[in-house]
Amino acid sequence: MQIIVIIVGLFAYNNYVDQGKIQFYEKQMEFYINASTVTSILATEDSITSPEYLKARKEFNHLYWGKLSIVETKEVERSMILFGHLLDCYEKQQICNDCLADMKTLAEAKYISSESMHDAKVSQSVLMKASLYLAHEARAHILNYWLSWSERKDYNRVPK
Repeated sequence: MQIIVIIVGLFAYNNYVDQGKIQFYEKQMEFYINASTVTSILATEDSITSPEYLKARKEFNHLYWGKLSIVETKEVERSMILFGHLLDCYEKQQICNDCLADMKTLAEAKYISSESMHDAKVSQSVLMKASLYLAHEARAHILNYWLSWSERKDYNRVPK
């Protein structure tokens, strides 16, 4: 009888732990989608003074400095930092050493051409590619958690 109670207890505990993991990954996916949405708005909006841009900038800061930091993987964290550096340079219309290093990372990952690194400022096109890079890093993590290997093979891994 004690063995049955122990087995039932272990089953209940494992179910409880699994539910916690599922809730964590669901929240992580929600924040990744938020980050991808916000960075895409920041990268595609024509004016950095438009209401939509300013709202997205505020949400980016909330994600960057807060809730995304709780659940992000190292790869997504690096992508957010990279996007943040490039966004700052884009808004200031100047280039800094961090931005040059970030642009080199994007070039090595084949998101931008190495010629883009010779510009005196970060272009909107580079910002778009940085947003795409972030989305792909988030997607890679989500696919690895939620899908089997046979399902994952149907998703692109290389930028176009």
